[in-house]
Amino acid sequence: MFDVGFFEILIIFIVGIILIGPEKLPEVLKYIFVTVRKIKDQFNDAKEEVSKTLNLEEALLDEKNKEILEDLKER
Repeated sequence: MFDVGFFEILIIFIVGIILIGPEKLPEVLKYIFVTVRKIKDQFNDAKEEVSKTLNLEEALLDEKNKEILEDLKER
């Protein structure tokens, strides 16, 4: 997803130490990782819900199409 190399991570870490301080940096990183994980989980839940809805709509359309075909065969 992100193409981040070693030097980019090193620069971010150094800037983090300078801006936040070495004492609070682990807490901030933990908060960031937890937040990112929660966002990912929410996206996955939403994607799963959309997938379920689309599969349900497909099943209903298939059933409706079967009824239409049976009606046409009877005529």
